[in-house]
Amino acid sequence: EEKYFEIAEYCDNANASSELSITHRDTIEKILGANSKIVLIRYGLTEEEQDENTKLILEIEKVLNTGDEIILDISHSFRSLPLMIMSLFMYIQEVSRKQVAISHIHYGMFEAKDSDGVAPIVEMNQVLKINQTISGAYSFKEYGNAYRLADIVNEYDPSLAAKLRSFSNVLNYNHLSAMRNEVKNL
Repeated sequence: EEKYFEIAEYCDNANASSELSITHRDTIEKILGANSKIVLIRYGLTEEEQDENTKLILEIEKVLNTGDEIILDISHSFRSLPLMIMSLFMYIQEVSRKQVAISHIHYGMFEAKDSDGVAPIVEMNQVLKINQTISGAYSFKEYGNAYRLADIVNEYDPSLAAKLRSFSNVLNYNHLSAMRNEVKNL
């Protein structure tokens, strides 16, 4: 309980000019478990701080293991940081050969505190779905690869997903008459 209040006090008093550290860091990581690591970043007030944050976040990929799960908490920061952090982690998710996945994005809505001063924490996983849809749509538009898009729409329309996969299969075989039929099917 004492450690909790020390951490809370430290966080409440932290600001843009505070040292980049947190009290009881080892204890927090141990409680989080599963080799969890806390990565502290700067406020991003200057281009130098933004560059430093980018390097810090991209370095995380080196310590990730194949199949690791990433949980992002984008609370308690300037509103510009969540955009940057999510974009960088989505980049890591897309390009890392380690097949890591962002499983959750949490955001504490500081402005929506209740009468006791408690801010709700909401899941922002819809952002993950939007990013997956953008990536799938881009692959389909630019390369005719509809496999990602098929995985996404399969939940809502298995028939359309099957048609998209069939189209991509035929396109991969470069079979022109079959391709014409698949275009008609779509």
